[in-house]
Amino acid sequence: MISSSCPLFRTLEYRVRSQLQVGWVIGDQLDRKPWVREAALTGGGVGLARYLWLARYVERQQDFGVRYSIYRPWRRYDAVILLKSMGNQALNLLQKLKQQGVPCIFDINVNYFEPGGKEYYSNMLPTEHQRHNAVEMTQSASAVIADSEFIAERSREYNQRTLWVSDNVSMDLVPGYQPARLGKRLRLLWSGESVKLFELLAAEEALLAVRDKVELVLVTNDLAAMQRLNPEIRERLESLLSALSVRIVKFRSIEHLFQVYSEGGVFISPRFLDSPYNLGHTEWKIALAMACGRIALCSPVPSYVTVAKRAGGQGIRISDSHAAWSQAFDQVLGDSFSWEEEEMAARSVVERFYSTREVASIHTAFVRKVIDNREGVDSLEIQAH
Repeated sequence: MISSSCPLFRTLEYRVRSQLQVGWVIGDQLDRKPWVREAALTGGGVGLARYLWLARYVERQQDFGVRYSIYRPWRRYDAVILLKSMGNQALNLLQKLKQQGVPCIFDINVNYFEPGGKEYYSNMLPTEHQRHNAVEMTQSASAVIADSEFIAERSREYNQRTLWVSDNVSMDLVPGYQPARLGKRLRLLWSGESVKLFELLAAEEALLAVRDKVELVLVTNDLAAMQRLNPEIRERLESLLSALSVRIVKFRSIEHLFQVYSEGGVFISPRFLDSPYNLGHTEWKIALAMACGRIALCSPVPSYVTVAKRAGGQGIRISDSHAAWSQAFDQVLGDSFSWEEEEMAARSVVERFYSTREVASIHTAFVRKVIDNREGVDSLEIQAH
């Protein structure tokens, strides 16, 4: 054990105290014991994409001047971020901290502002109660971090001090680029909860047209969750999957997911855009695959469109109709497709705009500005965005 009188201890203690301390409340954390372990809060995608990878990177960057850690009620903070945490307990904590002079930032990752749209399975869409909670948190917060540009636009109706900060990918965990290994069938990669497999129906006709040329690799959880789908949608989905060559890979971890992607193929992310909920999705699903050098074929979710613009149209194709999906499949199945160039472009756009390194710089700059309470925080401009 290092003695408190040891020079090394004093140096480490000074470094911690000299940095701005930012506590994070994640999801349902306030419903748990106050000493809940960090691992219990960061095992899911949101905990990784929004907190854990950022916190670990920021801790190694002394010049950022901040330190991110899980909120503990017995500690003092210069600011607190509430990540996907709302409801009475979250609102009460936010208001209490603000009264104590501690700025609070609400990080919102779902478009709770606009319930409605077509529901393909039970409890798919935000409720009116969730909308009410989100509006209360947004209005009460010192500032808001929105996880997609679409959500940011809605958030600014309730709090002008809103900044879009994208999800991030820890490139340190991503395997080195491996060129596509093309076999008899082209691997089409998809990942997500099994209840969301219905989204494949957005490219149903195009998938059926190439069924003899592709293998669909689904990285997902227990398929029993498909029972939640509306009966007619489930029947269509089951019919589609039975017509295709399908391989199920059980999701184990993000690191394992990267390994699956590194084995080659093309990532697909069809989505129905008939609800504000789906329009608010972030780019994380495609970014994880593109970081591994996989080309993405996807629907025009606004965040996906931004990725395509940043990539200059390379490494990603946006398909807004059955004809467009067919054209995209024809391209990647054609003899003249520039695989290495396209795959390197896919990886590059993630490194340049969505890597933890890039996002951490934007994130910490905004947090410091909120803490400083300087004028202009609502119009913070960052070159990377």
